[in-house]
Parts: sequence; C-alpha cells; structure tokens
Amino acid sequence: FQAEDGIRDIGVTGVQTCALPILHGESIRTCLNDLNIDNSHVDLETFRFLRKLFLEYMSNELGFTFPEIPYRKIYISRNKSHLLEGNKMDNCKKRRHVMNENDVIKVLEKYDFEIINLEDLTMINKIKYFMESSIILSPQSGGLTLSIVAHPKCKILEFCPPNPHQFCGQYFECCYANNIFWKRILTKKVDSGDNMKIDIGKLESEINILMS
Repeated sequence: FQAEDGIRDIGVTGVQTCALPILHGESIRTCLNDLNIDNSHVDLETFRFLRKLFLEYMSNELGFTFPEIPYRKIYISRNKSHLLEGNKMDNCKKRRHVMNENDVIKVLEKYDFEIINLEDLTMINKIKYFMESSIILSPQSGGLTLSIVAHPKCKILEFCPPNPHQFCGQYFECCYANNIFWKRILTKKVDSGDNMKIDIGKLESEINILMS
C-alpha cells in the first residue's frame, strides 16, 4: 500500500511506505496459477485483517457504513496521474493512461457512470466512493488499493495491456481474499509506458454483463 498525506484525513498517522514485490505476467486471468494463491507474496489473512480494521475504524470513528444497496457506478480516470508530485522524478511520464478515453467516456455516460479523478478527492471521499459503488472500472492503478474497503456487492473491472512493464498483483489478491468480484480485461498496448486503448465494443459488452 502507498503512503500519502491524504490518509491523515481519516485520523491515521505514522504511515510508512511498504514496498511490495512486483509480478509480471501476460494476463491476470492466470493469476491463481501465477501467484500460487496458497503461497502469495502477501498472506491473504493480512488483506482480511486490514479490511476488518479499516471498516471498524470507519464505522466507529467516522460513522461510515455500507449502504444496503451500492448505488454508484464509477470510472477512475488516470488522465491527471502523471502530474502527481511522486511522478516528477520520472519527468511526469504518462503511464497506464487510456488513450481513447473520450470514446470510453461516451459509452460510460450512456450507463450513468460517474467519471472521477482520485487526485481531486480527499481520502475520506475516495473511501466513500468505494464503499458506495456497485461497479468500479479503472485502468490498472494504485487507486485500486481502496478495494480494501469496497462494498461487498461491488464489481471491479480493471483494464491493463498485455505484458505490462509493471504489474502489481495485490489488488487482485485483496479482492480475492475478501470475496469481492474482480476481473481484468486486456487492452491494446500503445507504448512502453503501458498506455492503452480499450476496445469500445468489448467495453460495452462487459458493462452489460456487470449490470445484468
């Protein structure tokens, strides 16, 4: 998980960065084999413990609880991610951006998706989005760390190009450990920064499946 100043919004202090091993693979659909889920790089009980810890804190200290029925559908854009302070050392290079995002958004608006940039939100509001959403679509992103507090009925669809330069498996493991629906869709790889194009027809098909 990544340390960031925004987590102090919920009263958590003394956060330290924890570097997790990076995994490589052509398709997350083979994750169970690639990760050997019984011997993954983070014990699955850790994800269950963290979820319980966070949700108890959110309920007891902030009064946040899951709605009975999640009512949001969100798409997380990465079109501002290269501008973050931590990316300056990489010359603000764009990574894992959806290059045909305008076409993607046109489809999502037909289904009443909210388009959000996590960079624009406080930590509290980021958490609320995940707790209140029934469907979350996102290119592979550190923002998916928040799946640790996703609604139990939430369905998460992650987009990623084949043979990614950097692939972290903890988002899949987190959802697997906590019985949250998660699926990866392979996209067209545009360049070495893992920027991608999403197949619009496949996107719409997947949305209809998720909403059925």
